[in-house]
Amino acid sequence: RNQGPTELQYCDFDNFILADALRGNSRLVNLRVLCRSSPNEVGNREFLAIMSALRQNKGLVNLAIWLDLSMSDESWGAVCDLLKTLTHPTLQVLDLETMKSIGVDPALLNSRMPVLVQALVDMLKVNMSIRTIPWSSFCPYPSSELFQGSVDPYLETNKFRPRLLA
Repeated sequence: RNQGPTELQYCDFDNFILADALRGNSRLVNLRVLCRSSPNEVGNREFLAIMSALRQNKGLVNLAIWLDLSMSDESWGAVCDLLKTLTHPTLQVLDLETMKSIGVDPALLNSRMPVLVQALVDMLKVNMSIRTIPWSSFCPYPSSELFQGSVDPYLETNKFRPRLLA
């Protein structure tokens, strides 16, 4: 009912309740969520519920998602699929922060980054409101190059679109 906070960071309560609160809310401007690997489907369903609710949120401008790079292939695929369909109308900043878990295989990291970058490109083909996606500083150099060559052009287009339309 648009009476809640304007910012939420790492809330430690039931994510299904959070998802219900996000639906239709236009007061929340900044949200930071943590997507961890989970040993069962409950964690995935909670994260999916939050992402689904965000589509109905009318005021979100900044969304930060912390991704655990050691998450299962299934969870990683779910995150990338959600990113492909993120068409939030007011979202301008999508901050994908990554947590390096101890012992993460560098080969796994290198294989996941191109998949993440492609998911971002697919999303930006339809989402014209996102203007900024900060790139993690620890990211391997080839992925950073890939990001700059494929994602940055879409972000630049979105930044200048209002001027062009005017």
